[in-house]
Amino acid sequence: MWFFACCIHQARIDTGCKAEDGSCYSNLIVDVSFDKNLVLIGNDTVIQMKTTMRNLGELSFNTSFLVHYPEEVLFNSFKPSAISEQVNCAQFNNTAIYCMLSDPFYQRMVVELDFLFEVFRNSFEKNTGFVSLPALEIGVTAVTDNDTSPADNTVSRNVSLAAYTRVTLQV
Repeated sequence: MWFFACCIHQARIDTGCKAEDGSCYSNLIVDVSFDKNLVLIGNDTVIQMKTTMRNLGELSFNTSFLVHYPEEVLFNSFKPSAISEQVNCAQFNNTAIYCMLSDPFYQRMVVELDFLFEVFRNSFEKNTGFVSLPALEIGVTAVTDNDTSPADNTVSRNVSLAAYTRVTLQV
């Protein structure tokens, strides 16, 4: 009869993070900007939004962000910049886009994405002949396992709206 002795050992993986339990505490910073401050409904058809996310803390794991936009605009596409790390995005529903970053999102890494949205006059006028909103509000929320300052992980920006009309006066 053979007997095997078995021992249970705990192994600690060194992440390089300072917490005693090996946890990493990231510090994500999110910024959003648009290619224009005013959208002329009936003239402009595309809005470009640049989203930048940086990690100023330790390694970040399970890092993602959600882009929220109003139902009056249509998501067209996204394009990561050349400096961006690997990121995958997909439309979550008709008012949100979900993006997942590769693990880990290292300290001082940057992700820059350009999102394109389309605007159509009939989506805003809703059969009234008037633009139904004074501005478009688009927000971005970043999420990770452990963040030292989660308050700066949500950013919301507005783009003003105005109706574009052609009026011809004859004398």
